[in-house]
Amino acid sequence: MEITYFAHKRRRNFSSPFFTVGPIVLSIPNYLSTSILEKAVESDDGLSNITIYTVYHSELAQRQELLLYRFNILLYLIILKIGPCIVLTVLTGILIHAMYQAEERSARCVRCLAHLNDNFEKTCA
Repeated sequence: MEITYFAHKRRRNFSSPFFTVGPIVLSIPNYLSTSILEKAVESDDGLSNITIYTVYHSELAQRQELLLYRFNILLYLIILKIGPCIVLTVLTGILIHAMYQAEERSARCVRCLAHLNDNFEKTCA
């Protein structure tokens, strides 16, 4: 019981910072490549001003000819879209393999029980 608890605790200690710090690190390129622009526009009647906020490429991204923006898109494409698909595919394969192994063990147990049952009936009859 103690070994199982230790293994879970060690796994939790490894995964907790990963899931806490990981999203922050992955958000840095997005934060650097975008900015919010504020623009005051006069209304049609001319009596009031309206503020419009738009999300646009930051000055840093524009200075580097949108290289940071392209890197951000590739990061999200590979890590946040394709990465989970690959992980899910691998986990599905592992699950299917485990199901086949369980089925084989179950068939072996049934054969063994049938063999024991036959021997029991022969000796007791």
